[in-house]
Amino acid sequence: MDTSIEAIRGIFACSPDREMLESVRAPLTPERFWRNLIHAVGRSSLRYDHDPRQAYRCS
Repeated sequence: MDTSIEAIRGIFACSPDREMLESVRAPLTPERFWRNLIHAVGRSSLRYDHDPRQAYRCS
């Protein structure tokens, strides 16, 4: 498999990125709504390097 695709998949193994995906994939319960609301500002600042191999590193 292409290493770029593997790198992109690896990005979402990092905790902030997993949480971001969960925020849109998980069922919208009252708890999930509240967590999305209070974390919206932080998630709006997620940025990824144009080179997925650079973005792969979890911080």
